[in-house]
Amino acid sequence: SNEIRNQISESIDEKVYETMINYYRIMDDADDFDEEWDPYDIESLEDFKKQIKKEGHNYWGDYILLQHVLHLFKINILILNSSDFKPSIYNTLNQYNNHYDTIVLLYENECHFQLIGHFNGSKIISYFRPNEVPHELLKLHGIQ
Repeated sequence: SNEIRNQISESIDEKVYETMINYYRIMDDADDFDEEWDPYDIESLEDFKKQIKKEGHNYWGDYILLQHVLHLFKINILILNSSDFKPSIYNTLNQYNNHYDTIVLLYENECHFQLIGHFNGSKIISYFRPNEVPHELLKLHGIQ
């Protein structure tokens, strides 16, 4: 949503910006940058914030931004990979924090994330407190 994009962009300081834009430029130099924008066109932190705030498919969250989001919102994000024949957890390069709440996403068709949860008898639960994460997901993640 726009509100989340705004919160994320406003939380990025000069140090985070420098780290992120340098990674994006390295990826671009290696021909491994698939975004619709050019990291070399970004000349300042304000330019970068504007890029993140743009609606649509212009800026996709990736593992670099995901690391920042996890720390900003103090959450765990477990991503189930649906492209395998057996369920697996997509490696976000972040360690699970037992004190953070957790959301679970399904990575579909190698291009789309879907929020998932479970039905508790009266409603769908998709936001889990630390002691409420389903045991099966923790086990799949290698935590239990």
